[in-house]
Amino acid sequence: MLLSAEPGNINSIHWSQVFEPSGSGILVKVHYASLTPIDGKKATGAVSHQVNEICYGMDYSGVTESGHRVMGIVHRGACRNYLRAHADLLWPVPDHWSLEDAATVPLAYAYAFYCLMIKAKLYSGMKILIHEGAGALGQAAISIALAHKCQVFTTVGDVRMKSFLKKLYPELKEQHIGNSRDVTFGDMVLSATSGKGCDVVICNVVPWLKHVSLQCSGVRGIVLDTAQIQNQHKFEFRMKNLMRSRSYAIIDFASIFDSANREELKKLQILMSEGICEAYVRPLGRVTYAADEAPRALRLLSKSWHRGHVLLRLTARALPASLRINCTSKCSHLIICSDEYFGIQLAKKLISRGARMLHICCAKPSWYLQHQTDNLKSLGVNVIVSSNNLNDLDDVATVLKKTIAMGPVEGVYVTSFKDMDKYVSNSLEYLDAMSRKCCPSLKYFAVITNSENVGKQTSIFRAKDNLVISRIEVQKPDFCGDTNTEVLLDRRAWDLSLLGAVETGLCSKLPLLVAQIKTETLPLYQQLGDVADLPLLKEAGDKTTLQDLVAESDNIKVIKEFLRLKYHVCISEHNVLKLNKQKLREIDFLENNFENKQGLAVYFSHIAEDELSSDTHIYLLPTLGNADAEKRVDALKSEYLCVVPGIEGHHVRFRGLCERLKLPALVLQPSLDVLHETIEQAAQRYSKTLMEKIGVGNTFYLLGCDSGILIAMELAAILEKNGFLGTIFCLGTAPEDVKPVIEQQLGAFSTEDQLQLGILKHIFMLLTGEVPSDLDETLHPHSSWNEKIDAYIKIMADRITQTKQYVKAIVQSVYARILSIKQYDSSTLPTLKSTVVILRSPGYSSNSSASSYVIEDLSAPLCDAAKDVRCAAIINNNLSTEILQEFKTKNLCDSFVINFDDNYYK
Repeated sequence: MLLSAEPGNINSIHWSQVFEPSGSGILVKVHYASLTPIDGKKATGAVSHQVNEICYGMDYSGVTESGHRVMGIVHRGACRNYLRAHADLLWPVPDHWSLEDAATVPLAYAYAFYCLMIKAKLYSGMKILIHEGAGALGQAAISIALAHKCQVFTTVGDVRMKSFLKKLYPELKEQHIGNSRDVTFGDMVLSATSGKGCDVVICNVVPWLKHVSLQCSGVRGIVLDTAQIQNQHKFEFRMKNLMRSRSYAIIDFASIFDSANREELKKLQILMSEGICEAYVRPLGRVTYAADEAPRALRLLSKSWHRGHVLLRLTARALPASLRINCTSKCSHLIICSDEYFGIQLAKKLISRGARMLHICCAKPSWYLQHQTDNLKSLGVNVIVSSNNLNDLDDVATVLKKTIAMGPVEGVYVTSFKDMDKYVSNSLEYLDAMSRKCCPSLKYFAVITNSENVGKQTSIFRAKDNLVISRIEVQKPDFCGDTNTEVLLDRRAWDLSLLGAVETGLCSKLPLLVAQIKTETLPLYQQLGDVADLPLLKEAGDKTTLQDLVAESDNIKVIKEFLRLKYHVCISEHNVLKLNKQKLREIDFLENNFENKQGLAVYFSHIAEDELSSDTHIYLLPTLGNADAEKRVDALKSEYLCVVPGIEGHHVRFRGLCERLKLPALVLQPSLDVLHETIEQAAQRYSKTLMEKIGVGNTFYLLGCDSGILIAMELAAILEKNGFLGTIFCLGTAPEDVKPVIEQQLGAFSTEDQLQLGILKHIFMLLTGEVPSDLDETLHPHSSWNEKIDAYIKIMADRITQTKQYVKAIVQSVYARILSIKQYDSSTLPTLKSTVVILRSPGYSSNSSASSYVIEDLSAPLCDAAKDVRCAAIINNNLSTEILQEFKTKNLCDSFVINFDDNYYK
């Protein structure tokens, strides 16, 4: 199956072995699969999509088990060797068509029939405007409209496409083919129709041309927008567009797969069959690529350089069997792991290769492991978890008996990433002995370790006896160790690479493999050169901009989306043109080399420029689920993320994080006027705000940062007492570690006077960019805190643009919040029923109640945890299915129709 390993990186497109298609439907061996324009946008990250939707193709042609040639449509994932076809979306291929011809027909014509026949009720004599007539949908719609004796107007992007259409459809009048890149097509249509306009408009143009298309619609005409959902345009619909009883509908062909639309499916099947018999449904133009050239094909689609269809030929592609694990669904697999995270990743790999029965054995299974296995069970996989110590033969026998009870044991996998890991070392000898007696079906026996000694003797003995054995030795970096350790791969990337090495080892006949996993990433400018197909960028000078390299608009879009997805840098296309190697190195440095700050800089790095917004009690941030956020909360009707800031006390550091969330987000800012408030009192005040002013939905979502973690935990306890359950995200550290870590970071301030002076110096530097040299001497004569602040404000008066009152309030509030943390008793932290997710920065771990938490590792240090690209992904993955469905409905909705009579305006 054709998949994408990294959204936004077209070079990560690859073929991967997946489950053999099961369930109802007709089994078809695919010979040709068609890629769609939306596939090109998904591959480059130009449109957002769910992780499980990063597969490609909807229509195909192939051969059934009985030998019949067929063509059809699936919801997603047609680019695969075998699939199960829906009977109502399957057609026999005419004898005079090749399978390559057939692959160009199903989706384009079904979509055109859906628009013209089902949505617009086409009849003879209608006037129809079809944008992008040289595309697959355009060609199909033109063919259908001409066959029904309609007057057709169309648009194309250039002269070559105009010439192409004239040759393909001689009935088209030259004066009825306009330009899709400017507003002149409007004059063409209105002039030819004496100002009356068209009955039907199939519109897939950019937003600024949609208004012109709407004006081309006549009285009681309908405009069918096929681009809004796919391209996720920001389109400002104007009410005047609905004058003359016009209708406007956003069309999503994917809605045809809903069970409620069964009758429409049958109607499409009949319409297609009739069209084939009457010869106006016929093969379209295409360009065909070999399966291994899929990235090249998708790049062509993303740049809109094609005419008609882009096909992949799948019959010539053969995946070497030696490179893929092949698990039998009726056999069981035993995973013994010292690293739960990698154990789960290995389990998912085995499941993707066909395994359906897994036994995961760990010395101390955590709540995280149980949570993940519950998710696997929901997929229909039989998974059990045990905590046997495996110290003797009886323990191993017990574990193996549990595995054998599930089914014949096909694989045993032992992972050990700790030098001298006795738990694993002691078990290997017993596993070897017992498996020889009890596991005749054993196909894989693997030891994955970073130690030179673990499994060495066992591997030698099994190899001498000609028994299956794979010992994969790999050097694994410490992702949660010293923050000074240079680790260029994040946790997920490392595991993906290691899983590939394990699979190669299991399928190799060699008993020992040393995996040298690549831990370095290419410089950003080299990555962009590959992704955007700009080879000149690699050799360009440091000051040479992308504009100097004459980068095309399509390249710019690819670069913009790559930076947004992988480096979470949002930059306009105009500013992308100004990028050069030097600026790209700066972006690269900020992403892969977070600054290791210490002391107050860890918790306080931003001064809000807008004095009013920084003191607003509730601040609404823009997100994917609420992109046009206004500074008001009365419109919040569904669940939302409530951010509880820490010592810094305002929204600034959370803006980049929230822009990637699929639900609305607000920040509960503590206010600069509220001083001497304890952690518990802050939680009480916030709870009243949420329940009385905003309202709490079916579930709540809280995100806490440093001291905000403690407030979020106390707030969650209050909400639970009122009958609510939710999820709390702790940014950087676990709740028990907040106070010890802050005390450690501020340990240099041994007295209150030193802490006060440190706060004043740090704020001075943030406001002026200078380090004060004589501040100690100036403030020395003043004994009280208020006197020091007044003297400090006088020094700052001529150096800042902010008001004195604002600076004074910042100083007082920061000091007060630090004191509230020192006064907090961490032993009184509430025990919650809600889910607690630790977004853990390197170097911090919890030893007290870690088993009750879901722990996700970040690559960014504590000071920059909110900038880590994984944060938003983890939060989105923990949202309820209802929220995700609401997000999808809001952003990828099915068609809707608005129809107002002229009387509405009277």
